[in-house]
Amino acid sequence: MAVVPPIGIVIEKVRLYKIQHNAERSEYECDIPLPIKEWPHPAQRLNIMEICDSTLYCTEIYTDGSKIGDKVGAGAVIYMDQVLKKQYKYKLQNCCSNNEAKQIAVLKSLEELTSLSNHNTRTVAIYTDSKVTLALLRNNVIHSPFIEDIRNKVQQLMTQNWSIQFGWVKAHYGMEGNELADKLAKEEAEDDGELNIVYNRIPITIATELKKEGITTWQRQWESTDKGALCRLFFPTAEQRLKLKIPITLDFTAIASGHGEKIVAPQVQINR
Repeated sequence: MAVVPPIGIVIEKVRLYKIQHNAERSEYECDIPLPIKEWPHPAQRLNIMEICDSTLYCTEIYTDGSKIGDKVGAGAVIYMDQVLKKQYKYKLQNCCSNNEAKQIAVLKSLEELTSLSNHNTRTVAIYTDSKVTLALLRNNVIHSPFIEDIRNKVQQLMTQNWSIQFGWVKAHYGMEGNELADKLAKEEAEDDGELNIVYNRIPITIATELKKEGITTWQRQWESTDKGALCRLFFPTAEQRLKLKIPITLDFTAIASGHGEKIVAPQVQINR
């Protein structure tokens, strides 16, 4: 067994590559990173501020996303002076991921802040139960469209004297705002309506998922074929073989495959 998968699986990977790089028309675009020319200048990079326990936040926002089966929704709630003022829910295309839903909830909630411009105090705390989203926002090496959109929106609001800070909240821990955002996200995910979809890009993580599916398909083919019985004794699983770094020589190939001429061990002369 070589480290190159069967040609059918390779073709599937090529198809995925074309979709990701928009080399062929597809129903939905892939959520690929922004090109370098669209990255912000290093001097303009945003430092994501963390919520401080000693700060009084007049506006608190709770966001969440949910994927139930193949249905995806997001929800956000806004409290002002500890009073619930607004609540929103958003529909994403079925191809989207749970992480994308959590990120769209953050982005949309930031966009809703502009409608609160008459509020005197513009100190805002945004809570999410997604450590992934917070880590991506803090990592300036990441330039996915969603993350850059959130950063750009925060910078725009900062020019309007808003102070935006982010914090993590444990999911299903009984916090009212988080529970309500989760409820809204699930309601929208379970809704069968196809109208008002706010996002429909395929997550880049589909590459990892298809790679796993490819290995599974390869293993199924490897187990069902009536050829390569001797080689299968050496390498029973494709995943195991991919982890091994073996120099492929003629002798090794002959031994593992059972093909070729009989290999004779070299004569070793022993001096007495």
